[in-house]
This record gives sequence, structure tokens and C-alpha cells, in this order.
Amino acid sequence: MKNYYRNINHKKYTSNSFGRDFFLGDLHGSFNLLTKLLKKVNFDFKKDRLFCTGDLIDRGESSFECLKLCEKDWFFSVLGNHETMLMEAMVNSFRKEVWFRNGGQWWLGVNEDDRVFSGNIIKNRMPIAITVETNMGDVGVIHSFYPFDKWPLRDSEELSSSQIRSILWDRSVIIESKSIITEGVSIIFSGHTPIDKPRLLGNQLFIDTGCGHSANQKIKKPRLTMCEILSSSLIKFHHVDIKTYTTSEMTF
Repeated sequence: MKNYYRNINHKKYTSNSFGRDFFLGDLHGSFNLLTKLLKKVNFDFKKDRLFCTGDLIDRGESSFECLKLCEKDWFFSVLGNHETMLMEAMVNSFRKEVWFRNGGQWWLGVNEDDRVFSGNIIKNRMPIAITVETNMGDVGVIHSFYPFDKWPLRDSEELSSSQIRSILWDRSVIIESKSIITEGVSIIFSGHTPIDKPRLLGNQLFIDTGCGHSANQKIKKPRLTMCEILSSSLIKFHHVDIKTYTTSEMTF
């Protein structure tokens, strides 16, 4: 593990021969929405797996409960920028103020033991990148931006603080509509930038559809989105908010 935060650079999961795999956008403390979504797809906790683009915490009502999902043997998440804000806040008062302005005030209600537990979860259970073998080939999961030409990250690679910041914070692909093809992976699931609906740019698919945010001009209907790979060329999206559950599809 060679990066600024000392999390594992990359973890790979072999194909799920017993059940289904799903890919989830930024959760942001919305534990109840996730529970609703899993019921809608008849998620089998003994066979199915769920991979998340990070930002499990902040904005929603159940940040600690969402972070504890990483203990489950069916749930996996990459590191998000909100998790790094938590880690920095533990040692830097200025960073704490910035984090609290971005949804971190739930931390005030967490006892010391659970704070230590949270830090350990983030350090030990949230790698920078994840690869999953699927019937679409290898697919990747990363929070925001992948600053290299070829997938995946290697643990032997030394990642600088600027590279990590780019991975966790960069929005240029979405803002500039960059169509980048990363070699070595069929598709990369990413979050970080709230958008009205899933968007494919190159072979990077952005699936943060505003869960935890309030409705605004850009995101009229914030919701939680989960993806299911149905074939080598078809992805199904499951969308849920407080009132509705809908689906859509994308062909490659």
C-alpha cells in the first residue's frame, strides 16, 4: 500500500458464480434508501454482492450505519473523498470545520469507541480501487477520476498526494465531457459528481444521481442508483428515492 492515506491501492474480486453483483453510487448516509432498494431487487445476502463508489457518509441520516456496512461479507466500497475528510478531521481542526460544512456534523453524536471503529473501517476496508470479474469482463470501481492510461492500480505503485486527490476529487471528466478509454478494463463505475441520470463517457460510467442532496436545477429528483450487469453489452439501472422505484437500461 503506497499512497498518501496508506489505504490499499487495489483489490480484485473474482467472478460471482453463485449470485449477482451490483454496483452502487455514492450512498451518503441513506441507509433506509439502500434497504428499500435491496428489497426491490430481491437481494440475496448469502449469494449476491454489492460494490460502492465510496462516500458512504455525510448528508444523510445514517452515516455510521452505512460505514458499518463494510463489515458485511456482501458489501464492498472504495474510498471516497468524504471518508478522507473524516480521517483528516481527526487530526486537523481546520479540516474538521471544512468537513462539518459538508455534512460531517453527525460525528458530534458518535462516541469515542465508534470513532476509533470508523477510522479502522476506512483504513482497512476501503481500497482506492476495486476490480470485479463479470460477464462484461473486468470492471473497475473508483470514486471519481482515474489518472492513468491502464487499469488497474498496483500496490507497488507510489501514489502521490496530488494523484490521490485527483482520484477522489477531480470532476473534469464530467465538466468537460471527456471521452477517455482506459485500457485493461471494460468499464469503470464512478461517483462523486451528482448528475441527473447515469452518464457514460469513454468507458467510465458515472452513477452518483444525487442521493443525500436536496433537489436543485441540475438534479431535479435526487435518488440512489444501483447498476446490474445483465450481459456483455447491457446494464440495468435501479433507481430509488423516498417515494418511487424505477428502472432504466443502457446498451454498449
